[in-house]
Amino acid sequence: MRTIPRVTEQELAAVKLPTHGGRYAVIPHADVISEVKKAVQANGMSVKDTIYRCTSDGQIATGLYFLNSGNDSDIKMMFAWTNSYNKMRRFSCGVGSYVSVCLNGMLSADYGVFSRKHTGSAHEEMVQQINDQFAIADKTFQKMVIDK
Repeated sequence: MRTIPRVTEQELAAVKLPTHGGRYAVIPHADVISEVKKAVQANGMSVKDTIYRCTSDGQIATGLYFLNSGNDSDIKMMFAWTNSYNKMRRFSCGVGSYVSVCLNGMLSADYGVFSRKHTGSAHEEMVQQINDQFAIADKTFQKMVIDK
């Protein structure tokens, strides 16, 4: 099985922004990272670990944030997002959980409920969706604890 290597925040920020023109609305990977950091801080949370991955040219990227949050001994809260510059993926994000001893993911089915094509006000809606997800993070996580 092929593994997509980790990249740094700086490497994602350095990926050249697309110039598709027309109705295409760029959502820079660096802006997603910045907004997630703001939401983590605004909601009184902290990040235990972060994993960024992308295709070799950086056109499709994902971010996983393992949060020091949640009141369960087995699982902890995480936040994940996907974004692209090549029109292959819509921006999506969501709250999930991970197994605290090994960081195995266990994303909720809510991941991807918000999926936004890169047109019009996509950037503003990305910011709003990240804030909305963090606003309901505790409720979403409690449902995952019950489902566990």
